[in-house]
Amino acid sequence: MNKGFALITLSGVVLLLASGCVSLQVGTESEPSRVQLEGLGTAYAANSGIRPYDKTILKVSILKDTEDSGEVASLDIWPLMALRVGLVGVKARILPVEIGAGVLFYQPEPSDFIEAAEAVEHDEAGEEAHPE
Repeated sequence: MNKGFALITLSGVVLLLASGCVSLQVGTESEPSRVQLEGLGTAYAANSGIRPYDKTILKVSILKDTEDSGEVASLDIWPLMALRVGLVGVKARILPVEIGAGVLFYQPEPSDFIEAAEAVEHDEAGEEAHPE
């Protein structure tokens, strides 16, 4: 049984490396911190912040009104968690931490709620400084 597991693991590593287009990105300079792996598919872990409150606490979507292309179903409970499922992948967020992995038709991308929140704060500050 251990030989079977080792063979499957070795086959997976060889398949991943044989694709020839695997890249690993780790960075925190101008974007929120994240670790991202791209190749045959996409996988990442990121600190993407919390979605700004849009007066919706619970949102459930199945085959319609999903946020990303390739998603089959999504569940979003603001601000606690979000779960999005594609044909061959998943994207999950618990508070500001988000992880995702997918191949083929569903390759999730990290959300960027931190920059969106900063833009809203900047707009609100501009409105207060220059009332109409």
